Amino acid sequence: MSALRLFVFAAACVAGLGGNALAGGVLVAMDNVTLVAFKRPVAMVYVGNPSIAEVTMIDSQHAFVLGKRFGATNLIALRADKTVVVNDAVVVSARLAGAVTIFRGSSTFNYACSSYHCEVRAVTGDPKKYFDDAEGAATAHEEAGNKAGAGVQQSQH
Repeated sequence: MSALRLFVFAAACVAGLGGNALAGGVLVAMDNVTLVAFKRPVAMVYVGNPSIAEVTMIDSQHAFVLGKRFGATNLIALRADKTVVVNDAVVVSARLAGAVTIFRGSSTFNYACSSYHCEVRAVTGDPKKYFDDAEGAATAHEEAGNKAGAGVQQSQH
């Protein structure tokens, strides 16, 4: 798909349905999830490039599509007899509202912002040290939360 066709497709998706399952494709913002509903039950769903999007089946007629990285791929849904029910484009767009990118020369620094303040939200393409520091802090925070949650669960048993 040429860059122009991809841009036109993404723009049409945004204008038409704002990020859900679309006629002929799925549009989801990076780091967001959207619900896809299949007209007929499916047994398996595959995504062409799992570094761009990830699919999680909910039931035989619904799946979540997570936008992982800006780009385009496809989604194929199969019935139990392996016949194709859906073969659609998946377009992962840049983040929606609340995202701020600061450009310093050729370097970018990304933030997620609310009406109160901004937090570091490094993405692929940001300087390595900035990205590694942000990911390290986020991982440490997540691990601390998981550890605290595990302690609460153990004390309840």
